[in-house]
This record gives sequence, C-alpha cells and structure tokens, in this order.
Amino acid sequence: MNPIMPVFEPAIKRTFFNLLEEDKELFSWLLKKEVASYCYWEPSPRSAIWVSEDFWKLIGYYDLKEEEPLLLTNKTFNSKDFLKLKSIFVNNPDLKYSNKGTFTLLTKDDDKILYEIISSAIRNETNELTGIVIAFLEKKENTVKADEKWPNDSVLFEEYKAAFLGNISHELRTPLNGVKGFTDLLLKSDLTPIQNTFADTIYNSACKLEELIDDMLEYNHLMASKIKLEPTPTKLYNLCKEITEFIDNQQINENIQIHYKCEITPEYIVSADAYKLRQILLNLFSNATKFTNKGDITLTVTEVSDKPNSYTLLFSVTDSGLGIAPENLEKIKTAFDQEDPSLTRSQEGMGLGLAITDSLLKLMQSRLKIESTPGKGSSFSFEITFDKVQDTASPLESNVTNEINVLTNINSYNTSYKILIAEDNPINQFLVQTILEKIFPQAILSICDNGMEAVEAYQNNAFDIILMDIQMPVMSGYEATKEIRKLEKPGNRIPVIALTARVLEKEKKLCFECGMDEYLTKPVDYETLKKALYQHLSIKNSLTTKTERQLYNLNYLETLSEGDDQVILDSLSMFTTWVDKKLIEAYTHLKSQKLDDLKNVVHAIKPSFEMVESVEGSLLCNDIIYKAKEEEIPGLITKLQEEYHRLKEAIKNDFPNLRDYEKENFGY
Repeated sequence: MNPIMPVFEPAIKRTFFNLLEEDKELFSWLLKKEVASYCYWEPSPRSAIWVSEDFWKLIGYYDLKEEEPLLLTNKTFNSKDFLKLKSIFVNNPDLKYSNKGTFTLLTKDDDKILYEIISSAIRNETNELTGIVIAFLEKKENTVKADEKWPNDSVLFEEYKAAFLGNISHELRTPLNGVKGFTDLLLKSDLTPIQNTFADTIYNSACKLEELIDDMLEYNHLMASKIKLEPTPTKLYNLCKEITEFIDNQQINENIQIHYKCEITPEYIVSADAYKLRQILLNLFSNATKFTNKGDITLTVTEVSDKPNSYTLLFSVTDSGLGIAPENLEKIKTAFDQEDPSLTRSQEGMGLGLAITDSLLKLMQSRLKIESTPGKGSSFSFEITFDKVQDTASPLESNVTNEINVLTNINSYNTSYKILIAEDNPINQFLVQTILEKIFPQAILSICDNGMEAVEAYQNNAFDIILMDIQMPVMSGYEATKEIRKLEKPGNRIPVIALTARVLEKEKKLCFECGMDEYLTKPVDYETLKKALYQHLSIKNSLTTKTERQLYNLNYLETLSEGDDQVILDSLSMFTTWVDKKLIEAYTHLKSQKLDDLKNVVHAIKPSFEMVESVEGSLLCNDIIYKAKEEEIPGLITKLQEEYHRLKEAIKNDFPNLRDYEKENFGY
C-alpha cells in the first residue's frame, strides 16, 4: 500500500470543525472563497483524510453507503497530488495559505478531471505540519486562459518561484552528482593518457554545468534580496594577492600575463565580506580572460581616502582584450544579455557573471564602472568604503588556493565506523557508498530509501553518523532528522549531514532548524565529504570518549596545520581575542534590538568554535541563528558568553605562554 495515500477516517471530521471554531482567520478565509467541497488531511502519524458529502457529489457519487468512502478514497485520489501539496508546506514553514494548486480526481464514470484547489497548513506549537485543509473550487480546464491572473499577487508568486527553482536544481543536480562524482573517482584510478584526457574533459564539463546552475540560483537570490553581507576582519592585500596568484596558476593561455599592483600594505585590516569580494574579483578576472587572447590582465588596488574609521579603495581589473562597443557598455550588466548574442559568438555562457557582480556591489553600496575601447581593451572598476579593524585578522580568513584542499593529504581513518545513508536515488546511493569505502575501508554501511526507514534504522542500530538526503518519498530528510532528535538520549547526539541537490538559502536554514549539523550540496566530491566526516566524527569521538564534558579539542586544528605548533598558537591567540570583540559587538546589537545584525555576528564566530571543536559553543550559535525565538536570544547570548569564557580560561591554562605570545605579536 502507498504510505502517502490517505485512508478515509470519519473520526477526524470533529478535528476539522474544531479547527474552524478555534481559528477565525481560517474560517473567514474559506468563507470568502467559492468553495464546492472540503476535505481535511492529516499526513502523519497515519495518513488519514475526511471529506465532506458535497465532495462525493462533485465527482458523481450520490446516496453513498457508510462504508463506501473507505473503499473509494484510494481510487478517487492521486497520491502524487498529496505528496506535492505536502512538500510545498514542508519546504515553506512560514506559509499558511496556498491559493494555487490542482488535484486530479477520478469520477464515478472513470473520467480524470482537474480541479483547482486552495489549501491551508495546520501547524502545532513547534511549527510542525500536522494537517492540511483542502478546499475544492470549480472544475478547471487543462490549460490556463490567457487573461487569468496569478492569485495573491507577487508574494505567493515568489514562494512558488523559489519552490520551482529548488525542484529544478534538485532534478539537475541529481544526475550531475553521478556524472561528476564517478568521474572524480575514475580520475583517481589507473588510466591510460587518452582515458585520463577523456575523463578530465567530462569532469570539467560537469563543473561548468554546475557553475551555470549556481549562477542562475544566485542571481535569483540577489533579485529577491535574500543575500546579505557577512563582514569579518579581512586583510585585503593578502586576499587580492591570493586571487591574482590563483588566476595566474589556473591560466592556460601562455600569451596572457597576470599582474597585481597594490598601493595598500599587508597590514590593512578592514571589515569586509571576504567571500563576496573574492567572488566579484574572480568574476571580473574570468570575464577578462574570456575576451583576451594575448597581452596583460592587471588587478590594481588604489587608496582613495583614509579617514579615522574607514578606508575607501578603488579596485580595477584591466585587460588588453577585444574591448566593448560604446552602445553595449550598459547592456552587458543586464542578466542573460551579452555583447554578442549571436549563435556564432566565440565565447560561451549565459551572461550572468557581470549581472551578479553588479548586484553584489549594490549590496556594498557601490556600482560597477566600465570603460572600454574596441580593439584595445577594457577596464572594470568599483569603489568600496570599508570600516577599519584595529585588532588581528579573523581566524576565518581563508586561502583561495588551499581552501578546497584542506585535508587532501590526510590518510583515511582505519576505523569500523557505522554509517547510515538515507538516499532514494540508486545512483547517488552507489556514489556515496563508493566514496565512503575509499575514506573508511572498514566502515559498516547501511542504506535506506526514505526518511521513515532512516528513523527505523536509527532506532535499531548504533550509528556513528548519518548522511541524509532532503527530498525523499514517504518522509523527508527534515522530518526524519526531527524524529531522530526527539528519540536520541541527552549527551548522545549523532551527527547528521545533509546531502542535498537543493541549494536555496531557505533549504540550508531549514536543515539547521530541524537539527542537522552540516549542509553539503550535490554534486558532493571526495574531498568535501571527507573533510566533513573527519570534522564531525572527531567532535563525536571527543564527546563519547570523555566522562566529563570536554571544553575543546585540537584534533581538527592539528590536522589543518599539519602539526605546526606556530600555526596552532596563532589560531588560538586569534580565537581568544577576536571572538571577545565580536561578542561585545553582539551585545551592542542586542541592546539596540538589531537582531538580524546580532545573528550575522554569531554566524561569523560559529566556525571559530568549530575550529577548536567546542560542541556546546557551536550548538549555542546554531540555536541563536536558526532556532531561537526573539525572547530567548538574550539568555542564549549570555550562555554563549559564559561558554566562551570557560573555553578561553581552559585554553590559557593549557597554554600558559599564550599571554606572552599575544603581547609580543599583537601588543595585548
């Protein structure tokens, strides 16, 4: 029997009418609609439904006997309609009413008819979906008339667009995950030179397709104003130098020379969103290399002004390429527009790179300026004003050339870990299984096809870690993780890593809200999964091997630094000073009730707690960012500061020379 197909249950009729009595807003909403009939569906624990007598008349049944609705329900409805409706409300936890949808019903005469529906989510006090009220409107044609308007204006349209993009992303990334993942494994095997060339071409093509998907989704986020800046202390000189070196190393055209000219010194430390600034500069470099066959590409950073609390800097990327016609200078900043849109153009792409760059610059209160002379080259420039930072740089500052290869040279753990894989796609199951067998040759792997099976497997086995897909039949990864968190005993938290093809920010937030510990997007590669597994298994081991709670652990930091004591000392010193300053900043935002700014600060320091494997600190950050109600935030911030001070004291007790090191290097 299909577990999603509801069973007719007359007893929940009382529940439906109680809801109408208690929820006046729901009653008023339904009253305003031209409704032909109702039904009330409870998806879990057992999929049950009650339908009104008018519903049966709607599809041709009159004078039904008492037992007939039980027999007809399975025949009348299509389980896919219920699954689709449930996914809309599960993936949009803030959505109460949906004014758009259709159900396919089978009439008494065995005709399939499409009916328009409206629906309302019923949620409990923890915002979990407990029921859905479905109201059937007039019979709908198979096509939408040209003069019909989308109901409930642009808000609902944006919700549906986000859900559509999430589904499209999932459908594209699922096969792409198999192509890229298996090609990555193939390249690590013994191949002939020609086989290696073919495999490398496939892998690079898959990477290119992944970039195009990412660009489409990111542009949609920017247009919907869903991307925010996340500033951290940043050394701009180093950041720009690393980007230039990265481009130079990646450049295959020997006729192009990459240069870096910088007026600022390495000591410049500013508050900047290093990730987005890096993305802007990489986009400009990528654009320049596309249209330059021979000559020079130069990144220049110039100081425009130096004020007591801020710097204003001018960034420019100049090339000696083809140049741009004057009439096309503004056009190329428009999404999906290119200077040469013809089928015979020499460069591929969708024309999103500069549109994304200009949108990111708007977030930074700047704009992209373009100057060009056809046949001589172009200059892309922008000015940004940064707040000064007086203390040491953030420990989060990363190296462009090394950030995706942090653990490349680490030998696999020779441990019999028990790992559960919850994934409904057989290609992805096989890929993840193959990668895991390479990382942990002695691991014991279990595979299940849906969230309900994952919960049952968790109840019957002692796993070390769970890899959880999000979009699965019967029970989603979100729901399965919530159930697992309810079942687990205090002090015995199992790491759950989301492996999902859905890359929208809303999905990422939902992952952490339901209790997941990590979020990895498909196509997942060997090194990324390996790094996440090492980190979370290391934290879990540090919790389970100690009877007394361990405040911190340096296993992960020792791995990253390859045992370099100097790097460890630098990182700990940064942790004990920079986090201090950020917590003071968080309290300032709390006093002025700027909760979004407070959450951005906590989001910035969360990886610092994870760097020293402070599980309690990381979980508190997670609660503040994703779970806490407004009235709970002050108490959680106090707990986070108390945990930080305990952690700081423990580190300084274990490293008595840390104070001298701080004074010697930073003057504290």
